[in-house]
Amino acid sequence: GTSYWKGRQYHIDYEHTLNNFILGSSIALKRPLGYDDAAEDKSFRMLVYDDAEKIDGQTVEYGVRGGINLDKLKILGWGYIGKLIDDEDWKKRLHYDFDYYATLEPDNVLNDEANVNHYWAGCRVDYTLFNTLIRGEYIYSKDGFLAREGYYGELSRDINLPLSSNPLMLLARYGELNIDPRGDVFVPLLKDPQTWNRSLITLAAAYNITDYAKIKFEYYILDEETGDTEDIAEAQNRALQSSVNDNQMLIQLELKF
Repeated sequence: GTSYWKGRQYHIDYEHTLNNFILGSSIALKRPLGYDDAAEDKSFRMLVYDDAEKIDGQTVEYGVRGGINLDKLKILGWGYIGKLIDDEDWKKRLHYDFDYYATLEPDNVLNDEANVNHYWAGCRVDYTLFNTLIRGEYIYSKDGFLAREGYYGELSRDINLPLSSNPLMLLARYGELNIDPRGDVFVPLLKDPQTWNRSLITLAAAYNITDYAKIKFEYYILDEETGDTEDIAEAQNRALQSSVNDNQMLIQLELKF
Protein backbone atom coordinates (compact mmCIF):
# COMPACT_ATOMS: atom_id res chain seq x y z
CA GLY A 1 0.00 0.00 0.00
CA THR A 2 2.74 2.48 0.89
CA SER A 3 4.82 1.80 -2.20
CA TYR A 4 2.05 1.87 -4.79
CA TRP A 5 -1.11 3.43 -3.34
CA LYS A 6 -0.09 6.06 -0.80
CA GLY A 7 0.79 8.80 -3.28
CA ARG A 8 -2.02 11.10 -4.45
CA GLN A 9 -2.79 11.24 -8.15
CA TYR A 10 -5.08 13.32 -10.40
CA HIS A 11 -7.43 11.24 -12.58
CA ILE A 12 -10.09 11.63 -15.20
CA ASP A 13 -12.02 8.48 -14.45
CA TYR A 14 -14.93 6.51 -15.90
CA GLU A 15 -16.63 3.53 -14.29
CA HIS A 16 -19.56 1.41 -15.40
CA THR A 17 -21.36 -1.27 -13.38
CA LEU A 18 -23.14 -4.12 -15.14
CA ASN A 19 -24.86 -6.54 -12.77
CA ASN A 20 -21.99 -7.91 -10.65
CA PHE A 21 -19.24 -6.63 -12.94
CA ILE A 22 -17.29 -3.38 -12.71
CA LEU A 23 -15.41 -1.89 -15.68
CA GLY A 24 -13.37 1.27 -15.52
CA SER A 25 -10.72 3.37 -17.22
CA SER A 26 -8.73 6.48 -16.40
CA ILE A 27 -6.22 9.02 -17.63
CA ALA A 28 -3.93 10.31 -14.89
CA LEU A 29 -0.91 12.52 -14.30
CA LYS A 30 1.91 10.08 -13.62
CA ARG A 31 3.23 10.28 -10.08
CA PRO A 32 7.02 10.80 -9.86
CA LEU A 33 9.27 8.18 -8.30
CA GLY A 34 10.05 9.20 -4.73
CA TYR A 35 10.68 7.81 -1.25
CA ASP A 36 8.54 7.03 1.77
CA ASP A 37 8.72 5.02 4.99
CA ALA A 38 7.95 1.32 5.19
CA ALA A 39 6.21 2.01 8.51
CA GLU A 40 6.67 4.91 10.98
CA ASP A 41 10.46 5.11 11.27
CA LYS A 42 12.02 7.51 8.73
CA SER A 43 15.55 6.09 8.83
CA PHE A 44 15.40 3.62 5.92
CA ARG A 45 13.15 4.84 3.12
CA MET A 46 11.97 2.81 0.15
CA LEU A 47 11.13 3.64 -3.47
CA VAL A 48 7.47 4.59 -4.03
CA TYR A 49 5.16 6.33 -6.47
CA ASP A 50 5.06 9.74 -4.80
CA ASP A 51 2.42 12.50 -4.70
CA ALA A 52 1.55 14.02 -8.08
CA GLU A 53 2.95 17.52 -8.60
CA LYS A 54 3.61 19.86 -11.50
CA ILE A 55 7.04 18.91 -12.85
CA ASP A 56 8.94 19.74 -16.03
CA GLY A 57 8.47 16.87 -18.47
CA GLN A 58 5.24 15.72 -16.79
CA THR A 59 3.73 12.64 -18.44
CA VAL A 60 0.40 10.84 -18.23
CA GLU A 61 -0.56 7.21 -17.79
CA TYR A 62 -3.59 5.32 -19.05
CA GLY A 63 -5.33 2.69 -17.00
CA VAL A 64 -8.07 0.08 -17.19
CA ARG A 65 -9.63 -2.05 -14.48
CA GLY A 66 -12.22 -4.75 -14.12
CA GLY A 67 -13.79 -6.62 -11.26
CA ILE A 68 -16.57 -8.84 -10.06
CA ASN A 69 -18.58 -8.71 -6.85
CA LEU A 70 -20.10 -12.02 -5.74
CA ASP A 71 -21.33 -11.06 -2.26
CA LYS A 72 -18.65 -12.72 -0.09
CA LEU A 73 -16.05 -12.75 -2.89
CA LYS A 74 -14.69 -9.63 -4.60
CA ILE A 75 -12.00 -9.61 -7.29
CA LEU A 76 -10.47 -6.53 -8.86
CA GLY A 77 -7.67 -6.27 -11.43
CA TRP A 78 -6.02 -3.21 -13.01
CA GLY A 79 -3.19 -2.05 -15.24
CA TYR A 80 -1.54 1.29 -16.04
CA ILE A 81 0.90 2.20 -18.80
CA GLY A 82 2.73 5.43 -19.59
CA LYS A 83 6.17 7.08 -19.80
CA LEU A 84 8.69 8.12 -17.15
CA ILE A 85 8.90 11.82 -16.30
CA ASP A 86 11.91 13.54 -17.91
CA ASP A 87 14.90 13.85 -15.55
CA GLU A 88 12.74 13.49 -12.41
CA ASP A 89 12.32 9.72 -12.90
CA TRP A 90 14.92 8.19 -15.20
CA LYS A 91 17.81 10.48 -14.30
CA LYS A 92 17.19 11.80 -10.77
CA ARG A 93 15.96 8.49 -9.32
CA LEU A 94 16.92 5.52 -11.46
CA HIS A 95 20.40 6.65 -12.57
CA TYR A 96 21.48 8.66 -9.54
CA ASP A 97 20.09 6.40 -6.80
CA PHE A 98 20.71 2.89 -8.20
CA ASP A 99 24.41 2.17 -8.75
CA TYR A 100 23.76 -0.83 -10.99
CA TYR A 101 21.47 1.04 -13.38
CA ALA A 102 24.52 2.15 -15.40
CA THR A 103 25.22 -1.49 -16.30
CA LEU A 104 22.02 -1.45 -18.37
CA GLU A 105 22.01 2.17 -19.56
CA PRO A 106 24.91 4.71 -19.40
CA ASP A 107 24.49 7.47 -16.81
CA ASN A 108 25.14 10.09 -19.49
CA VAL A 109 22.33 8.78 -21.71
CA LEU A 110 20.39 11.45 -23.61
CA ASN A 111 16.65 11.88 -23.20
CA ASP A 112 15.84 10.60 -26.69
CA GLU A 113 17.85 7.41 -26.06
CA ALA A 114 16.73 6.64 -22.49
CA ASN A 115 14.37 3.79 -21.68
CA VAL A 116 11.32 5.68 -20.40
CA ASN A 117 8.84 2.80 -20.47
CA HIS A 118 6.57 2.58 -17.42
CA TYR A 119 3.78 0.24 -16.38
CA TRP A 120 2.26 -1.36 -13.31
CA ALA A 121 -0.52 -3.89 -12.83
CA GLY A 122 -2.12 -5.78 -10.01
CA CYS A 123 -4.99 -7.77 -8.55
CA ARG A 124 -6.85 -7.76 -5.22
CA VAL A 125 -9.11 -10.48 -3.83
CA ASP A 126 -11.44 -10.13 -0.82
CA TYR A 127 -13.28 -13.06 0.73
CA THR A 128 -15.46 -13.08 3.84
CA LEU A 129 -15.51 -16.34 5.78
CA PHE A 130 -17.15 -16.75 9.21
CA ASN A 131 -17.24 -12.96 9.68
CA THR A 132 -13.51 -12.77 8.96
CA LEU A 133 -12.24 -10.71 6.01
CA ILE A 134 -9.46 -12.43 4.06
CA ARG A 135 -7.66 -10.12 1.63
CA GLY A 136 -4.73 -10.57 -0.73
CA GLU A 137 -3.13 -8.15 -3.18
CA TYR A 138 -0.28 -8.40 -5.70
CA ILE A 139 1.33 -5.65 -7.82
CA TYR A 140 4.12 -5.80 -10.41
CA SER A 141 5.72 -2.69 -11.88
CA LYS A 142 8.52 -1.73 -14.22
CA ASP A 143 10.07 1.73 -14.55
CA GLY A 144 12.71 1.83 -17.25
CA PHE A 145 14.81 -1.25 -16.48
CA LEU A 146 13.88 -1.38 -12.79
CA ALA A 147 11.25 -3.96 -11.88
CA ARG A 148 9.52 -4.24 -8.52
CA GLU A 149 6.83 -6.48 -7.08
CA GLY A 150 4.86 -6.38 -3.87
CA TYR A 151 2.18 -8.47 -2.25
CA TYR A 152 0.41 -8.93 1.06
CA GLY A 153 -2.19 -11.14 2.70
CA GLU A 154 -4.25 -10.15 5.70
CA LEU A 155 -6.97 -11.30 8.09
CA SER A 156 -9.26 -8.88 9.95
CA ARG A 157 -12.22 -9.46 12.23
CA ASP A 158 -14.48 -7.59 14.63
CA ILE A 159 -14.64 -9.17 18.09
CA ASN A 160 -17.62 -8.47 20.36
CA LEU A 161 -16.58 -7.60 23.91
CA PRO A 162 -18.62 -8.25 27.04
CA LEU A 163 -20.25 -5.18 28.57
CA SER A 164 -19.54 -3.15 25.44
CA SER A 165 -21.63 -2.27 22.40
CA ASN A 166 -18.54 -1.47 20.30
CA PRO A 167 -16.51 -4.31 18.76
CA LEU A 168 -12.73 -4.63 18.86
CA MET A 169 -11.19 -4.79 15.37
CA LEU A 170 -8.16 -7.11 15.04
CA LEU A 171 -5.89 -7.37 12.00
CA ALA A 172 -2.85 -9.43 11.03
CA ARG A 173 -0.97 -8.86 7.76
CA TYR A 174 2.15 -10.21 6.05
CA GLY A 175 3.63 -8.45 3.03
CA GLU A 176 6.78 -8.26 0.91
CA LEU A 177 8.32 -5.71 -1.46
CA ASN A 178 11.05 -6.98 -3.80
CA ILE A 179 13.41 -5.09 -6.10
CA ASP A 180 14.34 -6.77 -9.40
CA PRO A 181 12.25 -9.91 -8.71
CA ARG A 182 12.99 -11.51 -12.12
CA GLY A 183 16.79 -11.25 -12.09
CA ASP A 184 19.92 -10.31 -10.14
CA VAL A 185 20.98 -6.98 -11.69
CA PHE A 186 19.91 -4.68 -8.86
CA VAL A 187 21.46 -6.35 -5.82
CA PRO A 188 20.81 -4.65 -2.44
CA LEU A 189 23.43 -2.19 -1.18
CA LEU A 190 23.90 -1.36 2.51
CA LYS A 191 24.35 2.36 1.83
CA ASP A 192 21.16 2.63 -0.26
CA PRO A 193 17.99 1.53 1.63
CA GLN A 194 15.88 2.00 -1.53
CA THR A 195 17.63 -1.07 -2.98
CA TRP A 196 16.64 -3.38 -0.10
CA ASN A 197 14.03 -6.12 -0.30
CA ARG A 198 11.60 -6.01 2.62
CA SER A 199 9.04 -8.10 4.42
CA LEU A 200 6.65 -6.69 7.00
CA ILE A 201 4.36 -8.29 9.58
CA THR A 202 1.68 -5.97 10.94
CA LEU A 203 -0.39 -6.72 14.06
CA ALA A 204 -3.10 -4.15 14.74
CA ALA A 205 -6.15 -3.45 16.87
CA ALA A 206 -8.66 -0.59 16.95
CA TYR A 207 -11.45 0.15 19.39
CA ASN A 208 -14.12 2.88 19.49
CA ILE A 209 -14.20 3.96 23.12
CA THR A 210 -17.13 6.28 22.34
CA ASP A 211 -18.61 7.76 19.15
CA TYR A 212 -16.00 10.51 19.46
CA ALA A 213 -12.89 8.65 20.62
CA LYS A 214 -10.94 5.75 19.12
CA ILE A 215 -7.74 4.06 20.24
CA LYS A 216 -5.45 2.31 17.73
CA PHE A 217 -2.52 -0.03 18.31
CA GLU A 218 -0.10 -1.27 15.63
CA TYR A 219 3.09 -3.31 15.89
CA TYR A 220 5.41 -3.74 12.89
CA ILE A 221 7.97 -6.53 12.51
CA LEU A 222 10.33 -5.53 9.67
CA ASP A 223 12.89 -7.67 7.88
CA GLU A 224 15.14 -5.73 5.49
CA GLU A 225 17.85 -7.32 3.30
CA THR A 226 20.69 -4.79 3.38
CA GLY A 227 23.01 -6.66 1.02
CA ASP A 228 25.91 -6.57 3.49
CA THR A 229 28.32 -9.53 3.41
CA GLU A 230 31.01 -10.88 5.73
CA ASP A 231 33.72 -10.07 3.16
CA ILE A 232 32.65 -6.42 2.91
CA ALA A 233 32.32 -6.10 6.70
CA GLU A 234 35.80 -7.56 7.28
CA ALA A 235 37.33 -5.31 4.62
CA GLN A 236 35.83 -2.26 6.37
CA ASN A 237 36.75 -3.58 9.85
CA ARG A 238 33.21 -3.50 11.25
CA ALA A 239 30.42 -5.82 12.35
CA LEU A 240 28.17 -7.52 9.79
CA GLN A 241 24.89 -5.64 9.17
CA SER A 242 22.89 -8.07 7.06
CA SER A 243 19.63 -6.91 8.62
CA VAL A 244 18.28 -3.93 10.59
CA ASN A 245 16.60 -4.13 13.98
CA ASP A 246 13.73 -1.87 13.01
CA ASN A 247 10.61 -3.24 14.73
CA GLN A 248 8.16 -0.47 15.60
CA MET A 249 5.11 0.15 17.76
CA LEU A 250 2.45 2.82 17.25
CA ILE A 251 -0.32 3.81 19.66
CA GLN A 252 -2.79 6.53 18.61
CA LEU A 253 -5.74 8.20 20.32
CA GLU A 254 -8.19 9.70 17.82
CA LEU A 255 -10.61 12.37 19.04
CA LYS A 256 -13.43 13.93 17.01
CA PHE A 257 -14.93 17.33 17.79
